[in-house]
Amino acid sequence: MFHNESVRGLEFQGLISADGPYITCKSRSGGVALGVCGLRKFAPVDPMNRPRNQGWWLVKYDNEPRLDLTDFSDSDVKQLSEAFGIALLPPHLLVAQQVRRDYFFKSRAGEALFAWVRAHPRLASQHARYDAYLPGWHSEAVASHE
Repeated sequence: MFHNESVRGLEFQGLISADGPYITCKSRSGGVALGVCGLRKFAPVDPMNRPRNQGWWLVKYDNEPRLDLTDFSDSDVKQLSEAFGIALLPPHLLVAQQVRRDYFFKSRAGEALFAWVRAHPRLASQHARYDAYLPGWHSEAVASHE
């Protein structure tokens, strides 16, 4: 785990997975790779094409629901967005992956990831290849230290 932050009484964790840097919520089921995720207010449908709750969702890409945040206020979502550098996705618009990547690197979680890489260089190097969703995260962290 490289970052831990409480939002609305829930513990969100940044960790390294086989997908690379990843966010999960300790007390809720779901998570997603950082870099391709976003926060969207909408009513997604489940795999059986049934509507889910309207409200905030942590999504993969632009519309794949990964974590239900429908009980979060706009203020709660803004706090989560700022902590983990997750873009707020406007309705019917796409946010470029480069914009999402840069926003993450400038966040508290991004800074914590860089500190984790400096503190655990061997472990970080072993996980550097896991960058499909946040390309170059390891080299970016190493370069930030030089």
